[in-house]
Amino acid sequence: MIKTLSPYYVTTPFTLLGSEVCNKYTLEILIWQGGKIADVPADPTYSITINNPTASTGNSKVNISRLINSYLEFVPVTLGSTSMVNSDNQMWVRTQVEYYIDDVLQPEIYHRDTQLAVKGYGYGLSGENPDTPDNKILIRNGEYTMTESGVFIVPIELDETVPPTPEIVITGIVQDGTTFNADVTFTNAGTYTEFRIEKVLGAVTLANTVTTTSPQTVSLPAYSSWDVTMYGYDEASNTNVVSNTFPITMVA
Repeated sequence: MIKTLSPYYVTTPFTLLGSEVCNKYTLEILIWQGGKIADVPADPTYSITINNPTASTGNSKVNISRLINSYLEFVPVTLGSTSMVNSDNQMWVRTQVEYYIDDVLQPEIYHRDTQLAVKGYGYGLSGENPDTPDNKILIRNGEYTMTESGVFIVPIELDETVPPTPEIVITGIVQDGTTFNADVTFTNAGTYTEFRIEKVLGAVTLANTVTTTSPQTVSLPAYSSWDVTMYGYDEASNTNVVSNTFPITMVA
């Protein structure tokens, strides 16, 4: 959860694909109301570009709370008796990263993360990026003062339906004759829009984005032994999923 009256930092490494160092990256922030999966906007609400002029291999941190806070217009919820009511005083927020290597935009999107944002704050002992309390009550426990005939609303976070455990499993890779192409077959559990396939040969790492239909044809531009791994973002569980690593030897 993002509490927009306290700092919320998004930490992004300057390296991708294990060893490549970007000269800059763009942090995209998507903000919306509605369905967590069905209503994700096509375009980012904010795009922030961070340069890496010293070729640092460390991390970059960006506080995004103030940007999200401007989209939250708090409207008091009224009721006249004891009941449970829904509130519209929150937004979905997704952050994701696009990398540039030597000023060339890489085709894949990295580090997707979706959180619920509320106009709240954390306390000093909560640490960085304070999250929802274990009891799901979004206000400090205590005695609440109200008029004799009044009603006090205690805000709580409802649990989402627990989705199936996400996974991606590469079941086979077969070379297409004597070409540099290979067909990757796989199974998956979860809610995905695309997959990223990374192919490693020694110090060389290549990647490309594919659809979720098995099999997918990928290019392995060398007759040698490659290690292939698939990555995907499961929207239902907000999980960046990594498959098994599958070896293939390409022969002429």
